[in-house]
Amino acid sequence: MCASVRECCLSHAGHTPYVRQWSEMLLPGDNVLMETRDRAVEREVRETYEGLVASFREGRLDEKFAYFADDATVADGGRWFGSLDEYRSGWDRWLAEQGGFVPPLSVDTRILKLRLFGDAAVLIHSIDSRQRTNSGEERELEIETIVFGRQPDGRWLVVHQQISPMHGERERT
Repeated sequence: MCASVRECCLSHAGHTPYVRQWSEMLLPGDNVLMETRDRAVEREVRETYEGLVASFREGRLDEKFAYFADDATVADGGRWFGSLDEYRSGWDRWLAEQGGFVPPLSVDTRILKLRLFGDAAVLIHSIDSRQRTNSGEERELEIETIVFGRQPDGRWLVVHQQISPMHGERERT
Protein backbone atom coordinates (compact mmCIF):
# COMPACT_ATOMS: atom_id res chain seq x y z
CA MET A 1 0.00 0.00 0.00
CA CYS A 2 1.27 3.49 -0.87
CA ALA A 3 1.92 6.03 1.87
CA SER A 4 0.75 8.98 -0.27
CA VAL A 5 -1.03 9.75 -3.50
CA ARG A 6 2.24 10.93 -5.03
CA GLU A 7 4.06 7.74 -4.02
CA CYS A 8 1.31 5.62 -5.56
CA CYS A 9 1.45 7.53 -8.80
CA LEU A 10 5.21 7.39 -9.02
CA SER A 11 5.43 3.70 -8.11
CA HIS A 12 2.63 2.73 -10.49
CA ALA A 13 3.75 4.91 -13.39
CA GLY A 14 2.76 3.22 -16.59
CA HIS A 15 0.25 0.96 -14.84
CA THR A 16 -2.49 3.59 -14.74
CA PRO A 17 -2.72 5.02 -18.26
CA TYR A 18 -5.56 7.36 -17.36
CA VAL A 19 -3.35 9.30 -14.90
CA ARG A 20 -0.98 11.58 -16.78
CA GLN A 21 0.40 13.40 -13.73
CA TRP A 22 0.37 12.55 -10.05
CA SER A 23 -1.13 15.98 -9.36
CA GLU A 24 -4.29 14.90 -11.18
CA MET A 25 -4.94 12.44 -8.35
CA LEU A 26 -4.67 14.96 -5.51
CA LEU A 27 -7.49 14.66 -3.07
CA PRO A 28 -8.95 17.73 -1.38
CA GLY A 29 -6.49 18.73 1.31
CA ASP A 30 -3.48 16.88 -0.18
CA ASN A 31 -2.08 20.07 -1.70
CA VAL A 32 -2.57 21.92 1.58
CA LEU A 33 -0.65 19.18 3.40
CA MET A 34 2.23 19.46 0.92
CA GLU A 35 2.30 23.26 1.27
CA THR A 36 2.30 22.97 5.06
CA ARG A 37 5.19 20.49 4.94
CA ASP A 38 7.12 22.80 2.57
CA ARG A 39 6.59 25.75 4.92
CA ALA A 40 7.89 23.66 7.83
CA VAL A 41 10.98 22.63 5.85
CA GLU A 42 11.53 26.22 4.74
CA ARG A 43 11.32 27.33 8.38
CA GLU A 44 13.94 24.70 9.37
CA VAL A 45 16.31 25.90 6.64
CA ARG A 46 15.78 29.56 7.59
CA GLU A 47 16.48 28.77 11.26
CA THR A 48 19.72 27.02 10.28
CA TYR A 49 20.66 29.98 8.09
CA GLU A 50 19.93 32.47 10.90
CA GLY A 51 22.11 30.45 13.29
CA LEU A 52 24.95 30.38 10.77
CA VAL A 53 24.78 34.14 10.18
CA ALA A 54 24.49 34.94 13.90
CA SER A 55 27.52 32.80 14.76
CA PHE A 56 29.64 34.71 12.22
CA ARG A 57 28.20 38.11 13.16
CA GLU A 58 29.03 37.47 16.83
CA GLY A 59 32.49 35.99 16.19
CA ARG A 60 31.68 32.41 17.28
CA LEU A 61 33.72 30.73 14.55
CA ASP A 62 33.66 27.19 15.98
CA GLU A 63 29.87 27.40 16.00
CA LYS A 64 29.89 28.79 12.44
CA PHE A 65 31.86 25.78 11.21
CA ALA A 66 29.47 23.40 13.02
CA TYR A 67 26.84 24.41 10.41
CA PHE A 68 28.96 22.80 7.65
CA ALA A 69 29.03 19.16 6.60
CA ASP A 70 32.49 17.57 6.77
CA ASP A 71 32.55 17.18 2.98
CA ALA A 72 31.22 20.67 2.26
CA THR A 73 32.82 22.56 -0.61
CA VAL A 74 33.41 26.30 -0.49
CA ALA A 75 34.34 28.91 -3.08
CA ASP A 76 35.28 32.11 -1.27
CA GLY A 77 36.95 35.10 -2.88
CA GLY A 78 38.29 33.06 -5.76
CA ARG A 79 39.65 30.34 -3.47
CA TRP A 80 38.35 26.77 -3.63
CA PHE A 81 38.12 24.51 -0.59
CA GLY A 82 37.22 20.84 -1.14
CA SER A 83 36.23 20.04 2.46
CA LEU A 84 35.44 21.61 5.79
CA ASP A 85 38.97 20.79 6.99
CA GLU A 86 40.46 22.69 4.03
CA TYR A 87 38.14 25.64 4.65
CA ARG A 88 39.01 25.76 8.36
CA SER A 89 42.72 25.59 7.49
CA GLY A 90 42.25 28.51 5.11
CA TRP A 91 40.52 30.48 7.86
CA ASP A 92 43.29 29.58 10.33
CA ARG A 93 45.96 30.88 7.91
CA TRP A 94 43.98 34.08 7.31
CA LEU A 95 43.45 34.61 11.06
CA ALA A 96 47.19 34.13 11.70
CA GLU A 97 47.97 36.75 9.02
CA GLN A 98 45.38 39.16 10.46
CA GLY A 99 46.36 38.61 14.08
CA GLY A 100 43.01 37.05 15.03
CA PHE A 101 39.34 37.55 14.30
CA VAL A 102 37.54 40.74 15.11
CA PRO A 103 33.79 40.37 14.61
CA PRO A 104 32.38 42.81 12.07
CA LEU A 105 30.82 46.06 13.26
CA SER A 106 27.64 45.00 11.49
CA VAL A 107 26.40 42.28 9.16
CA ASP A 108 23.05 42.78 7.48
CA THR A 109 21.71 40.04 5.26
CA ARG A 110 18.67 39.69 3.06
CA ILE A 111 17.41 36.44 1.60
CA LEU A 112 16.88 36.94 -2.11
CA LYS A 113 15.67 33.43 -2.92
CA LEU A 114 15.11 30.14 -1.14
CA ARG A 115 14.26 27.03 -3.17
CA LEU A 116 13.57 23.56 -1.81
CA PHE A 117 14.56 20.41 -3.69
CA GLY A 118 13.65 17.48 -1.44
CA ASP A 119 16.59 17.01 0.92
CA ALA A 120 18.43 20.00 -0.53
CA ALA A 121 17.77 23.72 -0.32
CA VAL A 122 19.41 26.57 -2.22
CA LEU A 123 19.50 29.94 -0.48
CA ILE A 124 20.82 33.09 -2.13
CA HIS A 125 21.34 36.15 0.01
CA SER A 126 23.02 39.53 -0.02
CA ILE A 127 25.47 40.57 2.69
CA ASP A 128 26.22 44.14 3.73
CA SER A 129 29.02 44.17 6.29
CA ARG A 130 31.05 46.87 7.98
CA GLN A 131 34.48 46.27 9.45
CA ARG A 132 36.92 48.57 11.22
CA THR A 133 40.33 48.52 9.55
CA ASN A 134 43.62 50.38 10.05
CA SER A 135 42.51 52.88 7.40
CA GLY A 136 39.03 53.49 8.87
CA GLU A 137 35.77 51.69 8.35
CA GLU A 138 35.23 49.45 5.35
CA ARG A 139 31.88 48.39 3.92
CA GLU A 140 31.67 45.28 1.78
CA LEU A 141 28.69 44.08 -0.24
CA GLU A 142 28.63 40.43 -1.24
CA ILE A 143 26.27 37.88 -2.66
CA GLU A 144 26.33 34.31 -1.44
CA THR A 145 24.76 31.06 -2.50
CA ILE A 146 24.42 28.40 0.17
CA VAL A 147 23.31 24.85 -0.57
CA PHE A 148 21.96 23.08 2.49
CA GLY A 149 21.54 19.30 2.65
CA ARG A 150 19.32 17.49 5.11
CA GLN A 151 21.44 15.01 7.07
CA PRO A 152 20.28 11.53 8.14
CA ASP A 153 19.70 12.90 11.67
CA GLY A 154 17.37 15.59 10.25
CA ARG A 155 19.72 18.58 10.62
CA TRP A 156 20.30 20.93 7.71
CA LEU A 157 24.01 21.57 7.06
CA VAL A 158 25.88 23.59 4.47
CA VAL A 159 27.10 21.25 1.72
CA HIS A 160 28.29 24.05 -0.59
CA GLN A 161 28.86 27.77 -0.17
CA GLN A 162 29.93 30.29 -2.77
CA ILE A 163 30.54 33.90 -1.86
CA SER A 164 31.40 36.68 -4.28
CA PRO A 165 31.83 40.43 -4.01
CA MET A 166 29.22 42.60 -5.68
CA HIS A 167 31.50 44.34 -8.17
CA GLY A 168 31.98 48.02 -7.58
CA GLU A 169 30.25 47.78 -4.22
CA ARG A 170 33.13 48.31 -1.79
CA GLU A 171 33.61 51.59 0.00
CA ARG A 172 35.82 53.03 2.70
CA THR A 173 34.79 55.78 5.07
